[in-house]
Amino acid sequence: MNTLISVLGSTATGKTLFALKLAEQALSIKSKLGETTRKKLYKGVDLISADSRQIYQGLEILSGADIPKGFAKVLPSKFNKIKKLRVGIDNFPFYENKQIRLHGVSIIGMCEEWSVAHFKNFAINIINDSFAHNRLPIIVGGTTLYINHLFNKDNKLYVKPITSVRNKASQMNIQELQEWLKLVNPEKLAKMNNSDINNSRRLVRAIEISIGKPELEKVMNLSDNINNLKIGLMAELGTISEKINKRVLERFNNGAVDEVKNLNIICPLDSSISSTILGASDISSYLQNEINQEKCLENWALHEFQYAKRQLVWLKKEKSIVWLDDLTKYSYTLNNEKIFI
Repeated sequence: MNTLISVLGSTATGKTLFALKLAEQALSIKSKLGETTRKKLYKGVDLISADSRQIYQGLEILSGADIPKGFAKVLPSKFNKIKKLRVGIDNFPFYENKQIRLHGVSIIGMCEEWSVAHFKNFAINIINDSFAHNRLPIIVGGTTLYINHLFNKDNKLYVKPITSVRNKASQMNIQELQEWLKLVNPEKLAKMNNSDINNSRRLVRAIEISIGKPELEKVMNLSDNINNLKIGLMAELGTISEKINKRVLERFNNGAVDEVKNLNIICPLDSSISSTILGASDISSYLQNEINQEKCLENWALHEFQYAKRQLVWLKKEKSIVWLDDLTKYSYTLNNEKIFI
């Protein structure tokens, strides 16, 4: 049975760092083929970011899409010539350091469309290729919606965009979109969190899914014959808040403001991106002199902390997560080997 590992946790709990250490440990495991013929169990590791904010090129600082040291970007064209992987996997750039690859970070333009369905196809392509080439896939999340739907076989995720819906929606405000969704699917509206219910793009997508027909031929699902090990990272809320405050200040001072300026030039009408990526709307208000720098940082940090708490609420409902609340001592079992980080 193939193994898929998911590293879960709220923002500011060190998921990427943990996943990198996990990858290094996994690459050291030897398969049990006899004392004299033991070979490495995995030829490589594929880290797959499940963060809806870190996919955009040009917003790496704002979204916190930190590329680990030693990782080099591999462009699709170069990768095609060298590795000749199947179409669908080699359409996007990724980062690589020896046997470890990082996927799903800084892969599309600011104004390009990306949804949970896009992520699912993207991730499953990589996961299946990992299994086929004796590599270990590790999901690093992030966006709980992505994690929730990775194993979901609901074909409604693949409803095509409906032009008539989008044309009508373009003339409506948030409150009108909410009323429309309430009319066609009140249960969906009731289940949406505060961020989604105020996100025009997600409201429109919910309306489309509620009234549209799925494209069955485009549905991708993972095999049921997968050992999915879910590891949850935990930290005290006070610690998370301190890390968020520090991160927000660093990002503000290190280029996030210029990224938002560029975002407002490239996608001036796409307010949904600003509402999706935390900090964008706060910096926009700062740039328009509606608030000062201190208030901007305060609002941004607050929104990040509120998002972290929503992540924790969802994650705590997942019964299959193995929680590691001691961030200095990690241990787990992989292929009957006891591993410590």
